[in-house]
Amino acid sequence: MLEEFKGELVSLIGSEKILDDPKTLEEYSRDHSSQPPRKPFLVVKAKNAEDVKKVIQLANKYCVPVVPRSSHVGFYGAAIPEELAVVLDLSGMDKILDVDERNRWVRFEPGVTWGKLQEELAKRNLMALIPLLPHPAKSALTSHLEREPPLIPKQEYQEPLISLEMVMPTGEIFRTGPAAAPATKLKVHSPFGPGPIEWRKLFMGAQGTFGVATWVTVKVEYLPKIQKLYFIPFNGLEEVVEATYAIQHRAIGHEYFILNDLNMAILASEKWPEDFNRLRGVMPRFTVVLCIAGGRRLPEEKIAYEEEALFEEASRHGFKPVSTLPNTKALGKRFLNLIRKPWPKDKPYWKFLYKGMSRDIFFHTTLDKTPRYLKTLFDLAEDYRYPVHDIGVYIQPMELGRVCHCEFNLYLNPENAEEVRLVDDLFKEASEKLISMGAFFSRPYGVWARMVYSRCAHYHSALRKLKKIFDPNNIMNPGKLNL
Repeated sequence: MLEEFKGELVSLIGSEKILDDPKTLEEYSRDHSSQPPRKPFLVVKAKNAEDVKKVIQLANKYCVPVVPRSSHVGFYGAAIPEELAVVLDLSGMDKILDVDERNRWVRFEPGVTWGKLQEELAKRNLMALIPLLPHPAKSALTSHLEREPPLIPKQEYQEPLISLEMVMPTGEIFRTGPAAAPATKLKVHSPFGPGPIEWRKLFMGAQGTFGVATWVTVKVEYLPKIQKLYFIPFNGLEEVVEATYAIQHRAIGHEYFILNDLNMAILASEKWPEDFNRLRGVMPRFTVVLCIAGGRRLPEEKIAYEEEALFEEASRHGFKPVSTLPNTKALGKRFLNLIRKPWPKDKPYWKFLYKGMSRDIFFHTTLDKTPRYLKTLFDLAEDYRYPVHDIGVYIQPMELGRVCHCEFNLYLNPENAEEVRLVDDLFKEASEKLISMGAFFSRPYGVWARMVYSRCAHYHSALRKLKKIFDPNNIMNPGKLNL
């Protein structure tokens, strides 16, 4: 049956788009997660939405699973097949289709990386709302579908994805928002189209189980005309929380995020490992990185009143914003070059620098609960004899501090089998404990799927029903939603 499927697929889209050599299949069988590798049956390099449609329609005919993949890099196992499947590689669909400077949106295909998107937008004095230093091979479309938090914690930026085009599991084309109207020319965008349902949310975080996105429209912002970067050092996370609430409630600044000493030392290092070894012991326990930016209208005035507000809060709460950190030079300039771009292509990815690999535990919570979650992880790490100083912390406030993305990085040497086993065990037990304490895992990848869905039977039941309606033959990335 699989050979018949392959033969018919060749006649539909051409043999040059179909790969099944051992090297390619091995490459697509794994990523940087702890998910066990599994080789696909075929890899199909789609060039347009018509290719995607043909593959999915034929897959329905033969009941062959399809796993979409937009990026050349993965961290969560979302594009590793759970069973013998076709991997649908969308990286060749890399066009930026429309840019609306006045209304500040851009429409682009799944193969567009963050670097390509930011470079094109910068020509028009615009920027996309980027997460913290994504991998240079990361698809910007995938980041938006996965709801990765942008560095700007203002409420209007928390859902930058506006509308999208999906090839549904039956092969039909479905557009959300105003693009759903047949006569639209895609010149006006909002989350709503005909009717009040925000259909885009069905596909966000779904790991390709409800269809394949062939383009998205997302919000963008003007590049600042003037900007100043501040670092705010703290000895404890409780102090960070208090200051962050004060700063965010006054809507001070543009980019704003929190790093612990380990992650700050990694990002502050230009020469590796010399700078890292020198900086790690002198970095503050936690550092807030805050960029104050002035846009197109009265930028000097905006900088002035936000600085005044920042130093008022600094005096009130006893913290001190500074332009650099101990034993560093031009750190503000380095971070301004980093925060609106992906990690540089010519350097090892920042999460791989320290030991070679990272297992990331991330979830949503409120800022005031983060110290308790961190203490729980540290206590458990000590039980496992995993050094707590090898744990990175990244906290991203969202919606002016109403909630936050909390991320713990467990660094490990992938060549050390014993360390890999230990960290994987720690990862699982820590995740289970944090969920039990109330941490909200909004993206239940891999082993998290069982932990999350076993605790919310009604939600899981609703997902199963929706999956059966939209994907009657269960061909789209089966197994990923623990269904």
